[in-house]
Amino acid sequence: MVNKCCVPQCQTGYNNHKDPGVSCHHFPADPDLRQAWKAAIPRENFEPSKYSVVCSLHFVDSDFKKESLDSNPQRKRKRMNSALVSRLLVKEAIPTLFPNLPFYYSKPKHKPRSDNSCQTRHEKTFLRLEKEAEAFLEGENFFSVDDMMERLDLSCFPDVLVTKKDNVVLICQLALSEDDSPPQLIFAIEIFNDLTFQVWIGRKVLSRRSFSHIIKDDRLSSSGQLINLIAYARNNQKIIKTENDPFEECYQVLAQTIYQCEDCSEDTKKKVAFIMEQLNLLSRKENARRYSPTLLAVACLWENTSPSLYRMILRDGFLTLPSSSHLRRLSSAFSVERGVSEGTKAYLKARARKLDEREKIVALLVDEVATAKRVEYSNGAFFGYEEMEPTKTVLAFLITSICGKYKDIVGLYPVVKLNAELLAQLHKTAREAAAEAGFSVRASICDGHSVNRRFYSEILCDGRLKVSISNEEDGGQPLFLLFDMVHLFKNFFTNLMRRKNFKCPDFQGEGMSASFDHVKRLYELELGKPIKVAHKLTAKVLNPRPIECMNVELADRFFHPSTIAGLQYYSLDHPEWAGTAHFLQTIRNWFNILNVKTTITGIRKRL
Repeated sequence: MVNKCCVPQCQTGYNNHKDPGVSCHHFPADPDLRQAWKAAIPRENFEPSKYSVVCSLHFVDSDFKKESLDSNPQRKRKRMNSALVSRLLVKEAIPTLFPNLPFYYSKPKHKPRSDNSCQTRHEKTFLRLEKEAEAFLEGENFFSVDDMMERLDLSCFPDVLVTKKDNVVLICQLALSEDDSPPQLIFAIEIFNDLTFQVWIGRKVLSRRSFSHIIKDDRLSSSGQLINLIAYARNNQKIIKTENDPFEECYQVLAQTIYQCEDCSEDTKKKVAFIMEQLNLLSRKENARRYSPTLLAVACLWENTSPSLYRMILRDGFLTLPSSSHLRRLSSAFSVERGVSEGTKAYLKARARKLDEREKIVALLVDEVATAKRVEYSNGAFFGYEEMEPTKTVLAFLITSICGKYKDIVGLYPVVKLNAELLAQLHKTAREAAAEAGFSVRASICDGHSVNRRFYSEILCDGRLKVSISNEEDGGQPLFLLFDMVHLFKNFFTNLMRRKNFKCPDFQGEGMSASFDHVKRLYELELGKPIKVAHKLTAKVLNPRPIECMNVELADRFFHPSTIAGLQYYSLDHPEWAGTAHFLQTIRNWFNILNVKTTITGIRKRL
């Protein structure tokens, strides 16, 4: 029966009985809501079909909502009160009205109670409780030691003693012994004038972390915090019994003495620290000992100097020291192999297997790094010396992918004095290791040092510098010989700063001269002015420390276009500055041409 109400005794849809204000609604698809509709309709063993409907006469007005389906929003707002608005059934609606059946079948919905009264009552209650809580907390807060003593109530701790002297309050508890021995301190809380405090359990000072769950700050601020702190210290079971641990008592005495001693020298403090560590290790089992780095270093030195003497010290037990096997395990864990080790080759092969063919095309970088002059002993061998002399530098060989982001170290060689012949030998070893790992070395990059220039021109190029050579380690592929243009750029800056004056031929046939003092005078001329032409010049650029000369940013500021523009601008009053501006502009053009990644940009720069 299509569009005929399924409620008993309802005539909607029957015998052409149709009310224009009545709508029919299908049973909901939600199983729970569908079951609620079936239970509400007084009809036994009723199972609705997909055509079963319930008319709107069995729903209250609050079960409907008005909505216009007009797509025009302006017209839709105007029609919200007209007859063209549809009455849609809300999702939670359930039929409750059955006018043609006895009254007890109908269960009209009661009007929902307004939340305004409940909300107002709850808000008033919340505000009242909040004010009471604030008043209670304000009554507990204190801001001085005297205020704390007035508010402190220790009636719940009758065995706790409180004393005050010179604005310092001491709260403690003593444990009386049954024999004639003196009372033992269980805990003590020392509160200073600024409300900072210190907690003692026996003779041990507790760290802040142990009671950070009670007090977040370094100062007491309320009596509740103090009560909780007393309860925590009173119930703490980690009481140090000094009569059973005399070595710990000695340790604490030494720690307190060295802390309070302001006139002790550093040598005295080192000796006391050694004694304290020996006391700390004395009561520990061998597998639970933790040695300080200083003691481990000294033990390694003693064991390496005289193994037999070190074994005698361990056997006689004069000192608590790490065993020889423990020291050997520590020293063998560090690898200080020079050159290209087998482990490095295996590592490079593993990395190369995870790269595609384009990423395996690399450039070999050569750099010499200054190091401290010292010899180190590790794993039964000495490192850091060559030809019976301590090394001064480390020659590093690195590879970087030309077509990717891969970078890695190939080898590290400590050297005393680098020359072109040694560099050629090590360079060939690094190329062979890279080729064996699966990399294709297409370029070699180094700085402009005289050794590197001689290595390029005399050894690789047979006396005349070339752009590229044949790389026999890579199947005859071309190996381009490049200089690090950033290093050369820094050399222009540092050499002009040290020499003060440059005289060089011009590329168009006219001579060029430059003076470092011209740039310094430009800086002094604009010093203090609110608007500067050479705004990149600073005192650090013109007076760098030796280590700061390695920073390319200083060279970039010195050859910056603003510095060149400043020299050109003031050359009207100082004609001699024009040559310096010309020189700086030439170097800047050279750097701009090389500091690009596309040949097109370079061509445009040359034009």
